[in-house]
Amino acid sequence: GSAAVELAESVQGDLKCKKVLIIGAGKMGSLVARALVLKKLKAIVVANRTYQSAVRLAGELGGYAIHFEKLQEAMQDADVIISATGAPHLILTHKQMENIAQDNLKNMVMVDLANPRDIDEKVKDLGVKLFNIDDLRVIADNSVKMRQQEVSKVEEIVENELILLLNSLKHL
Repeated sequence: GSAAVELAESVQGDLKCKKVLIIGAGKMGSLVARALVLKKLKAIVVANRTYQSAVRLAGELGGYAIHFEKLQEAMQDADVIISATGAPHLILTHKQMENIAQDNLKNMVMVDLANPRDIDEKVKDLGVKLFNIDDLRVIADNSVKMRQQEVSKVEEIVENELILLLNSLKHL
């Protein structure tokens, strides 16, 4: 979830004042949404086939839910679309995306976290910046490497604090 947000931010820049559409209110959609809350977005919109699930997640995040049938309208002014459904078929097709204004498409970032894919790869032909779960693996791997590099620093801090604690205990 956080890797998807990191990727969107690396392409869009600061997500503050951006509108993000999350398609899917399951486990992955929830993880993404929670990572997004920290970004102080203009709006978080949640769409799910089961409207009550979208309402529940949107309520937790201070966002708002839409009926799945309103997805096309919600995409019109979304800056970032993150899709993470369990659907066995494409949710967003090239044909659907053709109906969105060209200026919006060129500035749009889409992240497809589903397996099988939710978003038709052909949307890239429209100027959309589309990423999938394979693209996120690189970011996640880099994140793990960065955390591993910090381990020695953390161990040193713990060691120093342990020495201070032992000295305090001896003094007592």
